[in-house]
Amino acid sequence: MNYNEILKSYTGPAAERIVKHLGITKPDEIDLEAIAWTQGVRVKFKPLVGCEARIVGFGDKAIATINNTGRPQRQRFSIAHELGHWFWHKGKLLVCRVEEHAINSAGPNFEKTANEFASDLLMPTFILDPIIRGRRFFNFNLVDEISEIFRVSRTSAAIRLIKTNNWPCILVNHAGGKRIWFARSKLIPERWFPRNMLAPRSAAFDASVGELAGLNTIQHAPADAWFSIQEAKKYEVSEQTEVSYQHQLLTILTINDIRMLEER
Repeated sequence: MNYNEILKSYTGPAAERIVKHLGITKPDEIDLEAIAWTQGVRVKFKPLVGCEARIVGFGDKAIATINNTGRPQRQRFSIAHELGHWFWHKGKLLVCRVEEHAINSAGPNFEKTANEFASDLLMPTFILDPIIRGRRFFNFNLVDEISEIFRVSRTSAAIRLIKTNNWPCILVNHAGGKRIWFARSKLIPERWFPRNMLAPRSAAFDASVGELAGLNTIQHAPADAWFSIQEAKKYEVSEQTEVSYQHQLLTILTINDIRMLEER
C-alpha cells in the first residue's frame, strides 16, 4: 500500500497513519529501518561530514544515509526526519539540517515539517497518551521515562510532551546564558514570551555560571526573572533546569497561578 492509500485509510497525522497501518501498538515495535523499507527507503549508516543525514531518491525508491558516529537517539531521529522529507518533499532539492528543536523554530518550513513528521513517527499520540494519562506533573523524571521508553533524546521527549498541551509549561533552551529556542504549551497565552537572556534570581542563571547545587531540583522564581512584561512582577513560577546535550541548559517553567493563564 502506498502513501496515498494509507492517508485515506486512517485519521490523524500522516506518520501516525503509517504506524497504525503497520499494526504497531507498542513503543518497542517502532523499528525505523523496517518502517523505512516498507516505504521504499533503504537506510545506510556511514560517516558524514557537515550533516547528520541525507536522502537521495528516484521514482519510488530512496537511500537514506545516517551519520554512524551520532548517538543512537540522534540516529533514530535522523531516520524519522528523512522519512518525513521522503513523504512530503519528494522531488524537491533540499539542504537537510536535522535539528530536533526545529519543530518550534521559524526556520525553513521543509525542516519543521520533517521534524513534525519525525516526532509523530517516533512517539505516536495513540501510543504516548495512555502512558502519560493521569500524570499530574511535567518534570524531567517524566521526560527521562518517555525518552527511555521511546528511545529518543531528552530534547525530543520534552518537546513532544510539551506539545501534548497537558500541562501549563514552557520548555526553554539556553547556551551561554542566551535563549536558543523555546516550546510553549497552548495552555499558556502567547504574551508569556521568555526573555532573550537569563536573568539573575533564577536557578537557570546560577547553573549558567557554574553554580550547579540546585540542578534538577524544582525551585521557585519571580516570574519577571523569566518574562519582561510588566504583569510578570505579580507572579511566581516553578523552574527545573538540567544540563542537556553539548552542555546547554534545558529548563521546564511551570505556571502555577491560574491568573497567568487568563487571556487578555
